[in-house]
Amino acid sequence: DVVYNKGIMTTVILDNSITGMTGHQHNPATGYTIRMEPTRKVDLEALVRACGVAHVTVVDAYDLAAVEKALRAAMSCGEPAVVIARKPCVLLEKNRRVSPYGVVADKCKQCKACMKLGCPAVTDTGAGIAIDANLCNACGVCAQVCKFDAITQEGVRNG
Repeated sequence: DVVYNKGIMTTVILDNSITGMTGHQHNPATGYTIRMEPTRKVDLEALVRACGVAHVTVVDAYDLAAVEKALRAAMSCGEPAVVIARKPCVLLEKNRRVSPYGVVADKCKQCKACMKLGCPAVTDTGAGIAIDANLCNACGVCAQVCKFDAITQEGVRNG
């Protein structure tokens, strides 16, 4: 409708390669049926282009700079645009990484930018910010928002 009526709108598709909200069922974009049989995979980019959207961008959902750049370009292009933010669901065991992030206490300025993410691994202990290694999936988003380089996968962690 937006394309047909020459509207200006940016749509963001969050593609985590699964239907995580209801128990990790496959969907047409995964390439598997509900019975785990291989099937034709819906190509989201091609589908969006087939609807007439010319401005389609795919970004790594964990690359905040790329996401911001894509959103700014989409919102200023003057036509319907779609940004597909893609990253596999972190709850799938095969996607877990083994090196969680931690806070370097002497670099942390308590600005709480990392807390604003809403990540369940990042907590304010009262004595400082800490990252629970058991909850951290090593996405690195917290390190990207920390302006003081106080969040790292190496060195002193959590105080």
